[in-house]
Amino acid sequence: MLNICAILILALCNEPLTYAQSLKSLVEKVETAESVSEKSKAYINLLNFCIYARNSDTEKYLELLKKEIKSSSSEIMEAVYNMESAYYEREVLGNYEKSFPKLIEASKVFKKYNVVDELAYSYSQIMLMTYWNRIGDTSNFNSSYLFKEYVLPSIDLIEQTKDSNVRITVLLNIGSYYSALANNTDSALLYYHEAEKNIHDSIFSYLKIVVYGSLAIVNSVIGDFDEMLKYVDKSEKVDLFHSDNYGKGNIYRSISKFYLAEGPQRNVDKSLYYAKEAMGCAYATKSNTYISLAYLRLYSTFKQMNIMDSALYYYEKHKKVEDIINREKFRLSLSQNEVIVKDIELKELSIEKLKAENYQNKLIRQTLLLSLIVGFIFTIWYYYNYKLIRNKNKLLEQKNKEIRSAYFDGKQEEQKRLASELHDNLNTKIAAMGWQLEAISKEKLNDRDKVILERVTQISRDLYNDVRLISHNIIPTELSSHGLEVAVQKLVNSLNSQDHLVFHFISNINKEISSNVNNEVYKILLELCNNVIKHSKASDAWISMISNEKQVTITVADNGVGATQDKTGEGIGLKSITSRVESLNGFIRVVPNNNPGYLTEVIMPI
Repeated sequence: MLNICAILILALCNEPLTYAQSLKSLVEKVETAESVSEKSKAYINLLNFCIYARNSDTEKYLELLKKEIKSSSSEIMEAVYNMESAYYEREVLGNYEKSFPKLIEASKVFKKYNVVDELAYSYSQIMLMTYWNRIGDTSNFNSSYLFKEYVLPSIDLIEQTKDSNVRITVLLNIGSYYSALANNTDSALLYYHEAEKNIHDSIFSYLKIVVYGSLAIVNSVIGDFDEMLKYVDKSEKVDLFHSDNYGKGNIYRSISKFYLAEGPQRNVDKSLYYAKEAMGCAYATKSNTYISLAYLRLYSTFKQMNIMDSALYYYEKHKKVEDIINREKFRLSLSQNEVIVKDIELKELSIEKLKAENYQNKLIRQTLLLSLIVGFIFTIWYYYNYKLIRNKNKLLEQKNKEIRSAYFDGKQEEQKRLASELHDNLNTKIAAMGWQLEAISKEKLNDRDKVILERVTQISRDLYNDVRLISHNIIPTELSSHGLEVAVQKLVNSLNSQDHLVFHFISNINKEISSNVNNEVYKILLELCNNVIKHSKASDAWISMISNEKQVTITVADNGVGATQDKTGEGIGLKSITSRVESLNGFIRVVPNNNPGYLTEVIMPI
């Protein structure tokens, strides 16, 4: 997949510029910029250009930016430095983990000062690292969180961006989110085509290649080979900087792979041609990573052409370069231990010698053939066992469903019995006690006894109402007769009888939910509403229920005082909710300080 982290280059004139002219113009922009806003945008464009082109002066410009920060004391400039140094560490040094926190901090500063272009670009970088490099805590930085925190805000920022290159970059990364994480090719094509509409505003050729390459890849996924060929052809016609061998190499490898795939477009001669072109670009970059990828592409092409001598030759080349890359990594991490490094080099030389002897052996083809046969037999054996295990798992799953259903039916019957006991037995006795108390003649009582009698009578009334409410909430009649939405709406109506707190209810249930999930959802909502009433000190609260084919999502939020992190687990009754959610293989997420208020989200399979 092409790297869609497009480089932001200002449109300095209507004619394409050479690499040297563009660099000179970008440096002049930095030197002549007067305001912080102009400086920040100028540095972003200059450093993005240098990092992408692997310019040797990149570190010099980063140091120059650090001096600007000291002289201006600007948080925005410091955030620009964090974002660009993160880009440098990621693209040049390959340090993804270290660069990710810098991007997050930079985006917070841009959001604080509402600098739209910088904020949109930082969100674009965060999206890119999340779904391509899988950076971030997977439990908290999941796809839904990414969509809410970065994708949706990026969509809102698109129309506000002044730089067309930023707009194109954001559109590309939103499209890639839908393609890579959401598996939604329709939405991906929508945003890619929108980027294509804006591409005429940009003179930077790499952006054009990314747009056309992304459209080509998505069309290949959906099986529209004519459209894919159209965009591959467009990408070939783009004029690139003479030094833009990184972009050209990516395109040529992708085209080579496309012509090698099974289908009406298959043409091994074209695949080989573009693989060799990619090899030439890789040599020009002098990057071991690109050279290794080019060797691997040639190996795959010759292997498909059944020219095994050439395939083995390029595979050996690929492995040698890969070993060099690994050796460099070891040298960086173990620079203080020369003995270990030399030992590793000796072992690698020994391995290379053994590989050379093996590749010279005439029996290599027989070994490969034997490996293919063994692999084929193993695949059949594995598939057979996989089917057996899958069938057994289906039987176990069915039995588990029957056990859960029986457990729920028994539990529901017991709840019905308990509700009936409370309502028909205990509440009847409480009502009778209230009648007896009301029958006592107050004329013979002194003032103090009258007050006591009135209090006891009121307590009996409250007790009657409480027991009646408890018996109703154990299994509300509306839940079994009219469904979850009606039962929750009646609960909300009941809660809104209070003056100090208003509950708002939104529901969109598109799929029938099983009775056991219905019952648990209702109990969870009762507990969450009870927490809001007792602890939030809020004036408004919101309940939402949304379902799709696979799950139901419940959200309860308020505008109250929130809670500290150390109190979220014990102080507001989440234990029983968590237990119910986990019993149905669900997931719960809590935001104790929701700017303002408290938010709880529960996702349960249906």
